[in-house]
Amino acid sequence: MGKFDNFKIDKEDAELEAKRDNYWEKCKQLEPDDNLSRSTELFIRNIIDRNGWLRSQLRSNAIKKARVERGSYKCGCCGGLFKANELNVDHAFPRGYGNPTLIQYVARTFCSPDRLTVLCVPCHKSKSAKEKEHYKKV
Repeated sequence: MGKFDNFKIDKEDAELEAKRDNYWEKCKQLEPDDNLSRSTELFIRNIIDRNGWLRSQLRSNAIKKARVERGSYKCGCCGGLFKANELNVDHAFPRGYGNPTLIQYVARTFCSPDRLTVLCVPCHKSKSAKEKEHYKKV
């Protein structure tokens, strides 16, 4: 008996996995100059965010630099000390504003380390709201 033999997948998970596989097959068939449908582009961004950015070495290194002591990290804005799950890694240039192309989104997501700052959740929300207001006007 294998390690995951008792693991059950319900019907909804199986349907979602089938949709992901379908999108993945579509993506593999694209040529570089092809236009993507909005749903395909959103799917790719979701994959970049979940499997790329959240697990990236770039993000991990930014969080390590903010570490003050074990389990305590310093916010780059207010200077307060927080736990790791109370932090966000902020990009100096917002990733999604201005309706970027997929290539621009990837370049903005995986930018140079000096363009990343570790912020507590309240500071990050405040900064993001200000950026959103700024980009609405532009």
